[in-house]
Amino acid sequence: MPTIRKAFMCVIALVFSAISPARAEENLFARPPGGQNVVGIKLGFVNGTTFTVKDRAGVAPDSAFHSQAGVMGGIFFDMSLSRSRHLSINMDIIDIIVNSDREKLLDLSLTLKQRITTANSPFILRPAIGAGLGYMADMNFLRASSFLTLKGYCEMLISTEKPHSYLFELGLVGSPSGGNRKNDVHFTPIVYLRAGIVY
Repeated sequence: MPTIRKAFMCVIALVFSAISPARAEENLFARPPGGQNVVGIKLGFVNGTTFTVKDRAGVAPDSAFHSQAGVMGGIFFDMSLSRSRHLSINMDIIDIIVNSDREKLLDLSLTLKQRITTANSPFILRPAIGAGLGYMADMNFLRASSFLTLKGYCEMLISTEKPHSYLFELGLVGSPSGGNRKNDVHFTPIVYLRAGIVY
């Protein structure tokens, strides 16, 4: 949908405007302590959500469909912006199950992460907030649709002496706007819990 694409492009422009051109080379290559962990994979569980479907023509009544709990996996790449801030590029796949119908919601997003550490501790907290563009193929109750997604989450990294670290994540993702040519669609926030590994 044009409105969703415009909103997503505005988010991208705002994020990249925060990167000073004079520090671009430093941002790419001079990572802060612990910043070597820039690529990761996550896997976990999501609770159900409710899809609200509205007929744009106003002929059919509004309808709501409830999805069951499922699985959510994803990969990400973090780029250092400063000693304590990262820009993260994420690709997530969310299981959507409605009765016997099953499909995947693909979500591509950008998030800003704030790195919080304490002295002599292996634990690193990284709260994050961002926006993305989601897509889901045809289901029995809904045609193929795209979504503006908003997400907020917090990661806890556990540093090790090995080349990798462990990660635990608690978050929310939802869509205030979306749909297709026939319907306006949004879904309520999904709570998810994941674990992963970071290199």
